[in-house]
Amino acid sequence: MSEQQVQAKGATVVRELRCKLSPEALAAKGKALAASELKRSDIVERWLIKARDHRAKLKEMGEDIDQLAKDYESGEETRKVECRQEVEERTGVVRTYRTDMHPDDPRAFVEERALTADERQRWLPGIELPAAAQPTSDSPPPSDDEDEDEPQGNGTVRTNSKTAKKRRAARKGK
Repeated sequence: MSEQQVQAKGATVVRELRCKLSPEALAAKGKALAASELKRSDIVERWLIKARDHRAKLKEMGEDIDQLAKDYESGEETRKVECRQEVEERTGVVRTYRTDMHPDDPRAFVEERALTADERQRWLPGIELPAAAQPTSDSPPPSDDEDEDEPQGNGTVRTNSKTAKKRRAARKGK
């Protein structure tokens, strides 16, 4: 038997049915809908921000864990270490050595590289030097005995030191 047959004739029952809204009820529903949508979008936005922050924190933690695992496995870590560089101009090489180890320790050697063009550059007399290479006021002025080279029109260089002048004079006098 159905539910309607069980109830006596003329008894009232309550059911949920679709009903037309009045203009006031429709306006109230619209305001409630807008408020709920704003609240939901605010919650979603805050959740996305937190999720982004959490992802960034998790990524950073993952990188830290990876580095710790590498350090643990190798028994070494990367640190800033003071080093000295030795320039060997004859071969055009710069060698770098750790200063925290004995120089004879083969592990003290860090790297060897070729001199750069700037490092190979030699400054010529009469050419302005970079600020770092400028002579200081404590430097003595050049003496008259120092050699000064004078280019000749034929591609040779003539030395104008006193000793060179004496040698030339001695050769002419022979």
